Amino acid sequence: HTQLKDGRLLVESTGGERFKILDLVAAAPVVVADVQTLPDGAGVAGEDPTADALAAAVAAAFTDLLRLNLRLGLVKRSALLAKPGGEFAPSGPGPDEVVAAGLAGKSPAAVSWWVGSHFADSPAHQQALLQEDDTRTRLRASLEVLAGSARYLRARAAVEGALAGGGGGGGGEG
Repeated sequence: HTQLKDGRLLVESTGGERFKILDLVAAAPVVVADVQTLPDGAGVAGEDPTADALAAAVAAAFTDLLRLNLRLGLVKRSALLAKPGGEFAPSGPGPDEVVAAGLAGKSPAAVSWWVGSHFADSPAHQQALLQEDDTRTRLRASLEVLAGSARYLRARAAVEGALAGGGGGGGGEG
């Protein structure tokens, strides 16, 4: 949690299992509900070779996307991992270290949740990913979103490079 200057608290919680809300018990001061846990599948690394391969592909795609963001200056290396208390480390880790730290020893299901949790800037994508019914589907959907984001950033880098180089003649390699 983080305490604000006015005394309020910002609390972030991470769910460990999928669930369905059965009944709202209380709405204030915090939401409390009766829930039913839902099955997810592919919960343990090594149990499902397809899910393991998808999780590895998602980790690689996420790493690639971080590299692109760094190259374009959209994310600062120091912001990749913040020190406790919220201040940023002066020289942060690289994308490989961030992904390795976030996914070390994680099951395919945990990989799918971890990656989905990083789409906070795109709530519609985040919700779509996190509400998928099973791990493999969530991982496949994550790959699609990550690949689309990478294509966009590569195109943006190409356009910015052409504009910075005085290009704009309309022709080019394809």
